[in-house]
Amino acid sequence: MNLYPSSLRFVVNGEVLQPQRVEDFCGLDKTIRFFPTRRGRRIGCGIFGIAERDYPVDPSLCGVLICTYGKVVKGDLFNQFPGPMGPRIFGMVEVPGLIHFLTTSKADFTRRGKPRDFEELYSPIRQKFQEWLREVGIQTLETSTPDEAQRLEREIRRLVEDVPELGEFFGFRGASVKTLIYVPDEGGSTPAETEMGASATFPEPDTGESELNPGPTDVGEGQGVALVPSRDSGSISSSPIGRKSRRGPKIAFIEAPERDELGWVEGSNVIVNTGHPSYKKVRSNSSARTVLSLFSIAQAIQRFLADADRVDLLFSDRMMKAWGKK
Repeated sequence: MNLYPSSLRFVVNGEVLQPQRVEDFCGLDKTIRFFPTRRGRRIGCGIFGIAERDYPVDPSLCGVLICTYGKVVKGDLFNQFPGPMGPRIFGMVEVPGLIHFLTTSKADFTRRGKPRDFEELYSPIRQKFQEWLREVGIQTLETSTPDEAQRLEREIRRLVEDVPELGEFFGFRGASVKTLIYVPDEGGSTPAETEMGASATFPEPDTGESELNPGPTDVGEGQGVALVPSRDSGSISSSPIGRKSRRGPKIAFIEAPERDELGWVEGSNVIVNTGHPSYKKVRSNSSARTVLSLFSIAQAIQRFLADADRVDLLFSDRMMKAWGKK
């Protein structure tokens, strides 16, 4: 990253530490080196691998070590819960831009009122880690309940008008919201570039059909790429068309009995903790499970907004009131 001169050395107890490969020092296997990107530009560099022993550096430093300007800030497994393989998973990722989100203690990150800017730096690391886990065959503890998740997402989209923070800070869109999707067009006047992650779109009457690309995608968390306008000189000529998009956070379920939270925000996902004793108590009652899930989501978003310097102790109350009136 050229942050420091290549001749820089550190001295510990009178001994000069010589540079060495992370793979050799930690005994890593199944490694991958990568460059996380933001809008097509590299924002850092990193490595993931599986160590030959548990906690290859120290028990207090496990998972993926997130660094900025060479300082290790925190270790993170991005709530993937890889089971017994967890202590052997090791990674290091350097992202200089994260220096703007350091807490005063420099031991964690805060969104500082700019959660989307933070996620543009953090989310590419999380996505690459999830891809790498799948590639090396490590199973995580995330559960799959797509039908229930979609029902909850529909319920929340109905609340956007009454609870504007859901759209303003958290990206949920009402069902009638239109958006512009960019498609390749040799005669187009908008320079664009590709961005990893895509979401399905649906045609708008009169304006949403595209003869250039029968299935244009919006930016999202799914597989594939999407076109985004470039502030600089993008390499792809494009034109906008009107579409309906499902862009916005997704609801996911993870069984994490070791955590106290009913739910939390992870990137563009709102996680409901199915391992919480309260969830287990109402699991067999569909109505009670829905109410608890919505309350868990409200609590998770309230903490998310507080971390973004937007403290509202009544957010959960307002969201549940809006849902109760529908």
